[in-house]
Amino acid sequence: MKSLLRRLLWFACAGLLLLPGTAPAAAGCTVEVELDRDTCTIGDWLRLRITTTATEEYQPLWPDWSGRKLGSFQVLADSQTAADRQELTLAVYELGRQVVPAFPFPFLDRRDSTVFTLQTDSLAVLVNTVRDSVAQTAAPRDSAVAELLDIYPPQERPLSWRDLTRYALWAAGVILLVWLGVLLLRKLLRRGQPALPLLPVETRPPWERALEQLYAVREAKLWQRGEVIEHYFRISLVVRRYLEWMTGVAVAEMTTGEIERLLVEHLPAEQLHSRLLTQLRRADLVKFAGQLPPEQQHDAYWEEATTLLGDWRDWFAQNQNAAAEKVEEMA
Repeated sequence: MKSLLRRLLWFACAGLLLLPGTAPAAAGCTVEVELDRDTCTIGDWLRLRITTTATEEYQPLWPDWSGRKLGSFQVLADSQTAADRQELTLAVYELGRQVVPAFPFPFLDRRDSTVFTLQTDSLAVLVNTVRDSVAQTAAPRDSAVAELLDIYPPQERPLSWRDLTRYALWAAGVILLVWLGVLLLRKLLRRGQPALPLLPVETRPPWERALEQLYAVREAKLWQRGEVIEHYFRISLVVRRYLEWMTGVAVAEMTTGEIERLLVEHLPAEQLHSRLLTQLRRADLVKFAGQLPPEQQHDAYWEEATTLLGDWRDWFAQNQNAAAEKVEEMA
């Protein structure tokens, strides 16, 4: 019998050694919760007070309450009233007997930086309707409170012709005032302002405009700055615009295939077709296929475009009448 008692005592001591934090946690820390009332009306706000006690070895770790729910209760706000106290504002939107459930509250052991939790108590609240709350007040049986009927939304009467006429006149008056205000504002803004200058009419021939744009591309030094695609794109765009100025057709918005059909059908300059298409397709390979030619070809592409536009200028000058007829057909 004595040996059995010794064994039981030994096992108890071993269990205490295996759980060194249990006794200090229970002895050094507590957490209490309290509601400001146990009965409320649906939609009311309740105050939940949380109070902790801890020795110097332990520190309460206050949870993050933002957007948290405690059963059927929604946490609207929290405020730290003291280092060991906190107050939560709760709202409830369900009827009947509701319960704020127990929740774990953490504490930090400063000695070994471990965290343990204590379980709070659950709290019951009776949630009444507005009618039940009024009926619970002291009132005579024959009073209006005792015969309180269900609350109905306000009844709306149908609109009459007189109402519609009045609303229409109000709307017309508001629109008229807004229109007069806009007119007055425009008149005030225009007063004292100088007349807008007329834009100069472009009188230079297309060849000079195209040549000016080509030189602007070369002076921009695009490919030297690493903008190779922009270099080829702007040169091919100048070539397209020159043809557009000479033919009146939106060549700048066409694909290379559409331009090829246009040349075959309307411009009988067969010796220039292949050179123009080669020029445009080389730019397409750079713009859409990602092909980057060697650096020595970048300036050569610009020179080829300049020569090509000069040859097209000579062709249009020699075949002015024929070109005019083709332009009329295309239009």
